[in-house]
Amino acid sequence: MNGQTFPDWLRLLLLIFSLLSFLPQIERIVSRKECSILAPNYILFNLITATEHFAFYLLFIIDYPPPTDEPHDDLLVGSPPSTGDYLNLAQFALTALYHLTLFGLYLYFPQHGSRTGFSKSSMVALYLCFLSISVMPVLLELPNKPPQKGGSMSFFGAMIAGPHAHIVHPLVTAFASASLAPQLRAIRAGPGPGALSIPSLLLQSVTFTLLALSWMIRLPLPRGYTFIPWWYWYALVGWAAVDDAIFAIYQGVLWWTASSHGIAQMVSEAQPLLSTPG
Repeated sequence: MNGQTFPDWLRLLLLIFSLLSFLPQIERIVSRKECSILAPNYILFNLITATEHFAFYLLFIIDYPPPTDEPHDDLLVGSPPSTGDYLNLAQFALTALYHLTLFGLYLYFPQHGSRTGFSKSSMVALYLCFLSISVMPVLLELPNKPPQKGGSMSFFGAMIAGPHAHIVHPLVTAFASASLAPQLRAIRAGPGPGALSIPSLLLQSVTFTLLALSWMIRLPLPRGYTFIPWWYWYALVGWAAVDDAIFAIYQGVLWWTASSHGIAQMVSEAQPLLSTPG
């Protein structure tokens, strides 16, 4: 089983919901022509997470195991990849493209007020370093055809997938987990939401909650892996559900914090007017 029980129309619907949740944030930055309140660590860590998801899944699309006469279940993608598998890839690609766009806008537009975290040059250097271990090895696999027999991916593909599943994925999840604190500090230190779109935070929290739940079905364990340690489940197929759940929770926390902070600012600004004698 490779997630084909999950309807393609639902995959497409979640793809559309994701796009709609991204647009308000992009529009707010472009209209304001500045990126105040956006924390550089938050932007970089989320981009790294989305890039790894796309690169890892793309590897399996490129280097899918060939069909065999032996009954077996495919890991992550079918053999050959189905429409649903390509819609999964489109989901990862769209999320990565959004965070890359956010990254580019942050580099292009100025930031007003105090700023903590990575400098712009450091952000670029760190992301290029990550690309060298995440995307570049996958691109090197592009010219290779899937193996013609054996029911498994190529040796080079396996050499990429193994370290990513057991080393890079945990590091990426650690980055995702570390993205909240700097953005919370930026919101609380600012006079208002700045370039941060509050509606986008709410939409993304809801959408990525649904996405995290959907990956449990879209990326199931192959047959024979029913009872395994949670760590092995995470390394094989659970990384997408875990990281999207973290992102959904964090966006919800940021939405609540930004909304509450905005209301508190309005009250504090109105207090002198209310106390002025008539």
